[in-house]
Amino acid sequence: MKKWLMVISVMLIVFMTACSSSTNTPTDASGTKSANGGKAESNETEQPSEKENDAGKASDDQANAKDENAEKAAAEEPESDPEPEKTPTSQIGDMINVGDWEVTLESFEFKEELSESIMTFSPDEGNVYGVATIKVKNNGGQANTFLPVISSRDDVKLSLKYDEKYDFSYSNMLGLSDQLHMERLNPLSTKSGMVIFTVAEEVKDSDKPLNLIISFEKNDYIYTIK
Repeated sequence: MKKWLMVISVMLIVFMTACSSSTNTPTDASGTKSANGGKAESNETEQPSEKENDAGKASDDQANAKDENAEKAAAEEPESDPEPEKTPTSQIGDMINVGDWEVTLESFEFKEELSESIMTFSPDEGNVYGVATIKVKNNGGQANTFLPVISSRDDVKLSLKYDEKYDFSYSNMLGLSDQLHMERLNPLSTKSGMVIFTVAEEVKDSDKPLNLIISFEKNDYIYTIK
């Protein structure tokens, strides 16, 4: 009897041990699976977060690029040039200031010939003389020459413009007095004289505009003759 009890006891112990081993194995497997599953879920949660960060960074980069392009385009856009100022015109008898000179166009007339004493000057056939009588005053601090033979950028220049496109330069009539060119004046001195232009007869007879242009440095001063 005792022998059988011992056998049964051993069998129960073996059976209980087997059951205990069977129960622990699924639990460990489940625990391992749960841990792996948790890790997988954690990885799946982190991946969308990185994509969102990349998308946000890309969006910021695009916005910055647009701003930089807009600023660059604004910087490269050429500024509109200001409209040139209209040159004021003067009438015969008006006094104007040209640099250190005080200039007044006293009269303008056409002549078929010019004479002095026994000398007579006649233009070529088909031409006439345009004679401008001008008074000048030197307001500079030192002696200066009005209309020198060899002029520099600091000297006054005169021309006659016909029909807004034809320019005539003045003529030097050797031996004819009272011409204003090459006249050297001391400070505050005044002188009146002629400036003579040789022009086509058409200029005299036409009703098209005729202007005396006085140029100094980069400025033009205009007298309207007709």
